[in-house]
Amino acid sequence: MSKSIALGSMAGIAGTGTCGYAAYKMMQPSNVKEVLIKNNFKLTSELREQEREAAWNKVLETYKVEVAENTKIENKTSTEITSKDIEGWCSKALEVKVKDKDYESTYSKATKWCVIYTSIADKLKSDNKTLSTDTSSLASKYSSMPQELKTAISGQEGEKVKTWCENTSKRFFLGSEDTNYKNLINYCLA
Repeated sequence: MSKSIALGSMAGIAGTGTCGYAAYKMMQPSNVKEVLIKNNFKLTSELREQEREAAWNKVLETYKVEVAENTKIENKTSTEITSKDIEGWCSKALEVKVKDKDYESTYSKATKWCVIYTSIADKLKSDNKTLSTDTSSLASKYSSMPQELKTAISGQEGEKVKTWCENTSKRFFLGSEDTNYKNLINYCLA
């Protein structure tokens, strides 16, 4: 084999490798939004306009009962924050670059507050189940609840049980073995 053919072949291989690497790098997600989409999340911000407002309100209701110190997105209490605050935060968060120092935290929060999800209430509705609104019936179920739930509800009044059931239904549905879901099924259905 001649020297020029060998050099030409090596240059071609190197060029192909460089092009392949460049194509690979271009296909890698560069920000939170692209990573969420790559991981099969559907973004609330990409819903049709007429669906978006209801979806952001659902996120707000879930935020109020689910937020913890490590998932908080604003310097506001859960009673002060609005759906517009969450929507605005998500808009900025989706643009955070993968190489940014806040990427991991932002991505984690975005998986909770910026994507379409199923709440326990959604799951109940799809299963044709409804929460009981009869406070005396709910009060009678109080005695059979585990102590940890009694402590969370802090009282036998049916109204407190009803409020607890309503708030719990706004939580994320994590599967049929989820403790919140199981407690709601056992103590809150009509």
